[in-house]
Amino acid sequence: MPNWAWSLLVGVSGLTFSGCLVAEPPDFGVPKKTPPLLDLVHAEPPITQILNVSTDETATREFKVPVRSEDLGDPLIATLNLNYNTRWAQVVGIANFLYASTFDDETREITVPWLVRASAGCQQLTLRVTHLSSTGPDASVAQGEKDIAIATWWLNVTDPTAPVPAKLDDCPANVGPVGTDGG
Repeated sequence: MPNWAWSLLVGVSGLTFSGCLVAEPPDFGVPKKTPPLLDLVHAEPPITQILNVSTDETATREFKVPVRSEDLGDPLIATLNLNYNTRWAQVVGIANFLYASTFDDETREITVPWLVRASAGCQQLTLRVTHLSSTGPDASVAQGEKDIAIATWWLNVTDPTAPVPAKLDDCPANVGPVGTDGG
């Protein structure tokens, strides 16, 4: 066999064999559970607006926020809290459990109804979203602050019978954990 034929045969063989090599796929490992991530840009109502409500209002309002998280089979739960983290705090709404999913699922949305009941003045509504395994026995208080997402809406609650309208200057101050004086 001439040298040029031998070189051609080795070159073609090398191309054939190199095309058959396939690298091992990367090992991404087991996914890890992530805290919920709220898409506040698409929250309804918008968190950037002060909500006007009245003490004589009898409607139920819904608060909706898209959410993403890697759940590893652990469903999400949400509570709506009036004046969260003040001595006047109270849970005013609880969402149904939201099925567990993966972080790349962009179709999930937390919806919490609120029967409008608040005293006149400036109030805040805080949505707290966490995994069910991070809640206490009543499923309303997150125990692991690392596994929680929070959104807050500000309310201007008016009393149509009051001689002086409520002012936003009367907003509740953060006075510490529930059950303390706050000094």
